[in-house]
Amino acid sequence: VGRMARLPLTLVLQRLRGAATGGGTPTGIHGTNITETKVQSGGQALSQANENTVTATTDLAFVVTVADSGDSQEVGIKVTLTIQKPGGAIVKTQTIDLINPGQTKAVTFTNLGQVPFAQKTTVLVDVAPVPGERNTDNNKASYPVIFSLG
Repeated sequence: VGRMARLPLTLVLQRLRGAATGGGTPTGIHGTNITETKVQSGGQALSQANENTVTATTDLAFVVTVADSGDSQEVGIKVTLTIQKPGGAIVKTQTIDLINPGQTKAVTFTNLGQVPFAQKTTVLVDVAPVPGERNTDNNKASYPVIFSLG
């Protein structure tokens, strides 16, 4: 296999070595952002501007797509989905192991439990900032949602 196949592993090793030695200040442009949040069944994209009616089924899942918007490879990115509800929010976290510049990765949140029905609630998505990230405005999204019975 050619040199290109080894390039990502080399970048990962450089990144891990830098982290292990304290690495100092990251160089280059670092950043991630949420590009889309959708309901897995049916592919309904959620809107931050308008109320979303989501049919809650037993296999309800949300898919969050995250982009590496910098010019550096990123590793270990935590993505958290929170569904607000009385008595305590539903909170799920996934980790994107590795993402390259310009690439997008999707994470799926399943086993959400009992969501609140027939009342306005909020689904929040939060992508943890990566080291050296300066603009975190696009790392959070808030979606107004009403869950209906399927």
